[in-house]
Amino acid sequence: MNSCFLFDFDGVIVDSTEFIHQSFLHTFSMKNSNLPENFMQLITGKPVQECFTMFGVREADLPSFLELYRSFQKENMTRLVNVFPEVIDTLSFLKEKGFKTGIVTGRGKTSTNEILNYYNLTNYFDCIITPEDTLNYKPHPEPVLKALELLGGEATSSFFVGDSETDIQAGKAAGVKTIAAAYTAGTSLNALGPDYIIDSLKELKILAEK
Repeated sequence: MNSCFLFDFDGVIVDSTEFIHQSFLHTFSMKNSNLPENFMQLITGKPVQECFTMFGVREADLPSFLELYRSFQKENMTRLVNVFPEVIDTLSFLKEKGFKTGIVTGRGKTSTNEILNYYNLTNYFDCIITPEDTLNYKPHPEPVLKALELLGGEATSSFFVGDSETDIQAGKAAGVKTIAAAYTAGTSLNALGPDYIIDSLKELKILAEK
């Protein structure tokens, strides 16, 4: 069976919570616009443009909001983004075992690639699926299915690691085994019934050996 390991990016491969938090605060502050107090809970797993629309940004204003947001992220990426411990060791192990690996993220392609390149992570992944690659976003299964198609993977023997409801929902809809990243999500995804819950990426080594 062709087994693959798929990963969400933010909150799974990189710790970017403060990066995203400050990016939204900066953008809306510069635009003299307000955000709900719980905005971080509302945006998890969603593409940034969808988030802006959700917070009342008019379509005509989206380009200027996006420009501010992306400019802040480009200037502050190295200061506010960190790779989670065990990432490189775990990905190296999976590659040595012959598994195909992929990213399925709501982050835009340019930003995703910039972070991957800066931290020398690009070569650890065989495909990268961003919102530009599909018509539908998570929780729709299309992004996960697209990754499987590119990797030649079989859903029933593949895994998707995520830290948000949309990740688990997309994985389940695609028919893959879902893994909740508790090191970011805590117990918030338990009610969705993920197939596995991990406290560290290194636990994937055990699944890979089964």
